[in-house]
Amino acid sequence: PTLTKETLSKNFKLMASYTTESGNTENGNSNMRLALSHVNGTVLEPGQVFSYNDTIGDSTNPENGWLPAGGLSGGVLVQMYGGGICQISTTLYNAVLRSDLEIIARSGHTRKVRYIGGGLDAALSGKDKDFVFRNNTDSDIYVFMWVDESQKTLCCEIYGCPFPSDFDRVDTVSELTSSTPPSEPQFVLDSALEPGECVLKRKAIAGSTYQSYRVYSLNGEIIRRVPIDKTEYPMHPALYAVGQGKS
Repeated sequence: PTLTKETLSKNFKLMASYTTESGNTENGNSNMRLALSHVNGTVLEPGQVFSYNDTIGDSTNPENGWLPAGGLSGGVLVQMYGGGICQISTTLYNAVLRSDLEIIARSGHTRKVRYIGGGLDAALSGKDKDFVFRNNTDSDIYVFMWVDESQKTLCCEIYGCPFPSDFDRVDTVSELTSSTPPSEPQFVLDSALEPGECVLKRKAIAGSTYQSYRVYSLNGEIIRRVPIDKTEYPMHPALYAVGQGKS
């Protein structure tokens, strides 16, 4: 029989769910739907490890269906194949946190992203950054991800065994712990610009550090708060391209 949320809900508990707003470009939405198709329906046995990179494959290869869309590189939004798929890993990451599953690897972006609070993103960057977690429960877990077109949201639900008796809910919070003002602007020569022409390539962005926590509750009362990760978003000075004319 086909595995569905309806059949699962009769035998397994909804451990956690999470949504993020899905607004993106046409190509970005296409990339997100492709990534979703690889993640949706994932089943992990007890002790089994999930790697986002391994699950979606090489997201830089257009032959795999990935399209050019906006992605962050050095704090600058640039066009890259697979742009937008970090929102899938971020949505999944927050559902995994709320399911109290074990995080093995996770990285922040080069700057804070619009669709999630600081310190709660999960960036992907080739082989350098991956999102990896383990099913540390005694039961299989089931991951469902989809796009809610009416609400324009990305949705994730994780089913598995009930929580232990000492808590019945896990939430996440993240707190800003420090910030760094941007330094003086930087300038780079660009032969495509006319002499004297100056173009802003990146706005100045303050650096920041966030500490995230899992918050455990029982019957509506907070039981404990456990640190998750410290995320440092680097400061980025304003970057200008200055014309030097054609040589």
